[in-house]
Amino acid sequence: MRNTTTILLVTLLLTSLLASLPTNQLNNTEDAMEASGRSGADVDIISILSPDETECTMVGCRNELLVGDATTFEVVMKNIGDGDIEDMGYSVDIYLTDSNGNRGMMAKDAAGNDLTWTNDVAVCDDASSCDETSFTAGSLYANGAVTLSTGGGEITWTPAVGEYLVVVSVDSDQDSDPSNDEEEVYVIVRDWTDVEVDLCWTDQDGECLDADK
Repeated sequence: MRNTTTILLVTLLLTSLLASLPTNQLNNTEDAMEASGRSGADVDIISILSPDETECTMVGCRNELLVGDATTFEVVMKNIGDGDIEDMGYSVDIYLTDSNGNRGMMAKDAAGNDLTWTNDVAVCDDASSCDETSFTAGSLYANGAVTLSTGGGEITWTPAVGEYLVVVSVDSDQDSDPSNDEEEVYVIVRDWTDVEVDLCWTDQDGECLDADK
């Protein structure tokens, strides 16, 4: 009889405690438990190695690009998830920007075409047409830093003067976390600076002498 009474009291106590908990707290606990059990592939764009990001201080800027100098795009990507990726594409888009890094309209080339490139076969199951047939969990894409390409050739940009945001993004239905699927760098492109030096012999008044005399 005593054991039955004790069990009844414990049951009533637990019921009272559960009734006092807010519903949203129970839901949050359930959500957290579900999230902790999720798994899958997850592509992370670790870094854009080329072009280098332009950095400016009071004394000037470094890592600027020069007009007319063709540049390629070198990137490090890693599958930080615990599942393999068998289908993935990536893109490179270039936007106009300002010194604060605000993304403006898409930049265009000299012919008026948007500066955007896409590779839909970065990873797929056809070895004859795809760059890679798998992107395994814990590995670097293409085993390290890779120069991005499309249609079998390297993506190349010949820039005009301006300020730009170079944006690299990946796209895969197998990616469980899209929050790290995009990376950008700020780039300034300037014109060439020519330095011209003139030399001459001068007379006692500091005037240049005529070289023919």
